[in-house]
Amino acid sequence: MHPPSQHRGEQSGQGEQALQRLVLRGEQGDAAAPAPWRRRRWLAAALGALALAGAAAWLRQPSPAAPAPAAAPAESANSGPAPGSLRMTGFFTAHELVQISATVLARVKAIRVAEGASVKRGELLVELSNIRGDNDVRSAEQRLAAEKLAAEKAALDARNALQEQQRQAALMAQGFSTRKAMADADLRLDQARLELARSHSNTADAAANLHAFQSSQLEYAIRAPFAGVVVAQNARVGEVVSPTNGGSYIRSGLLTLLNPATLEVEVSVQERLLPQLQRGGCALVSSLAQPEQIRAVPFRLARVGNTADRQRGAVNVVLAPMRAMRVLPILDSSAEVEFVGAGDGRCSTMTE
Repeated sequence: MHPPSQHRGEQSGQGEQALQRLVLRGEQGDAAAPAPWRRRRWLAAALGALALAGAAAWLRQPSPAAPAPAAAPAESANSGPAPGSLRMTGFFTAHELVQISATVLARVKAIRVAEGASVKRGELLVELSNIRGDNDVRSAEQRLAAEKLAAEKAALDARNALQEQQRQAALMAQGFSTRKAMADADLRLDQARLELARSHSNTADAAANLHAFQSSQLEYAIRAPFAGVVVAQNARVGEVVSPTNGGSYIRSGLLTLLNPATLEVEVSVQERLLPQLQRGGCALVSSLAQPEQIRAVPFRLARVGNTADRQRGAVNVVLAPMRAMRVLPILDSSAEVEFVGAGDGRCSTMTE
């Protein structure tokens, strides 16, 4: 089979030969034909020659090259982030975060802790000023002390009266005492015992009174409800505080206490990337607010929450710390998260 270019060359040669034969026939017939017919025949021959010349020129044109097949698009080298290289941004949160407020209207007398301090359960955090309550407690303490002294004196009097009554009884048995002396000794013993019972009752009443005043004073001594870290100090010494917000000059909150065991990091992750985040894997978290203190702290993938953004197909992934953190970040601040494999050395060496 001849190539297309050779076939077109042969057709061009045949067309030129046919044109020459046509011209030759016209010249031979011109001698015998009348003049008008000779002009028409020459015009027809000229038009035919032009048509054949155009066809021959078209046949001489080289055949256009076949279009090259389109190159397949090269696959992107980064079609998807490889496991161990996922970097995202999340936020610090906590389940147990309490703002400690006053239960009575009072003035801040002293703040015993500072921001960032670790406290134990029941530790004194803030003292509120209560002048009337302090006076009541001091009066109750003084009364209790006086009643205790009176009870001790009554007990001594009762012992002395008992000894006198026993002495008179011995003298009566020997005949050296009278019935009147014995009756007086019995009367003094009964009076001493009655006074001792009254002193015991007064002492108990003074102790109960003091306990009541001291219990009321507990509202003025703010203590930690659980072990945690003070993440914010909302009031200052000398400010007036109350259980509710009473205006611009009265605060309701004293301190903000956080349980570090409930600290978490929430990250919004595309659903298509979830297969790369193995449950129990590791993520290195760095605080953007405190980068010099919290850097590459290991967290574990605790759970996957509900859909956060249906249009983007994103879900909330919750991370929990793998060890206790000495320095806590500011809550709701940004965190840089790098997901790595469970066997990453940075996780195994940093976990406790």
